[in-house]
Amino acid sequence: MKATGIVRRMDELGRIVIPREIRKYLRIRQGEPMEIYTTPEGEVVFRKYSPFAAFPDFMEDVVNSLSNAGRCTVAACDRERVLLAAGPQKATLADMPVPDEWQPAMEKRKAAAVENWYVVPVLDDGDVPGALVFSREDPRAEEYMVSMTNFCAGLISRHLEV
Repeated sequence: MKATGIVRRMDELGRIVIPREIRKYLRIRQGEPMEIYTTPEGEVVFRKYSPFAAFPDFMEDVVNSLSNAGRCTVAACDRERVLLAAGPQKATLADMPVPDEWQPAMEKRKAAAVENWYVVPVLDDGDVPGALVFSREDPRAEEYMVSMTNFCAGLISRHLEV
């Protein structure tokens, strides 16, 4: 853990303000859900909530199935990092930060081709907790992968509603 040197007091309602610099650095937006953890050492840890992390086996099945069907690299990411990947570029993508180029597709809530990738946002009650992304290695398979990835993004959206 890294010390920031910032000290804040808790108010009478138990609230502590996270400084703007930290919110900006960590891309924490107003209204964003946070998970709260405690450690045996008495620390309180806040972590941005990722609904994708709540059902890892399902997400892994979706990513592996898409990768096998399209014979390409497929990844599932939240707004901050790639959570899991399958296919030839799996090792490159594993746990890397989401590239800035993918963010506009998620913000616009619309699937888009971005360089060598196709980004399909997953919607959860109008919000975008993340996306499915596949590599555009074989132009012949792109139409198939777009429809399959859109289908899976919809399936994940329905799964998030439960």
